[in-house]
Amino acid sequence: MMLDEIGHRWDNETPGPRKPLYLRGHPGMQVEADGPALRVRQPAKAALLFPLERVVRVISSGAVQWDCEALLTCAEAAVPVVFLHRDGSVRAYLFGKNTRSRDPHDLLYSRLRARLARPNGMKRYDQWRRMATQAAIEALLRQWGTRYAECHPARLRQELALLRQRYAGPGPA
Repeated sequence: MMLDEIGHRWDNETPGPRKPLYLRGHPGMQVEADGPALRVRQPAKAALLFPLERVVRVISSGAVQWDCEALLTCAEAAVPVVFLHRDGSVRAYLFGKNTRSRDPHDLLYSRLRARLARPNGMKRYDQWRRMATQAAIEALLRQWGTRYAECHPARLRQELALLRQRYAGPGPA
């Protein structure tokens, strides 16, 4: 995955012609519509254009100012936008006008949308997410040689932050 200096990640490893666009917000970062593309601006940096025909979804976290027209352009192009809190939890979703994703490589989006539309879909998704998070934590603790019952959440967060900084560099505050 390629990470540029102003917090954009363009996932070149995803198969197919369309790629996810990750926006890690910084003060002053703005997203605007520019015809059939998104223009991403940040103070003292050159604006970047991302044609929506090449974007499968947008994941936006942190301080990103979205222009209403940019959101509508994404919706009309059937490009979903996921807004995340700083801790990575989902804040909101924006889905387009189409009932299905236009990209055959994006089966996850289609399946997730169908599941969330079912009765109790969001409740079941939250249960699944909690259990998947628990399983991931337990797998990590097994690698560390620690049992879940012995691990204090504050210690776990501290250890994960140190590992993230060691391997991925400093992230958003």
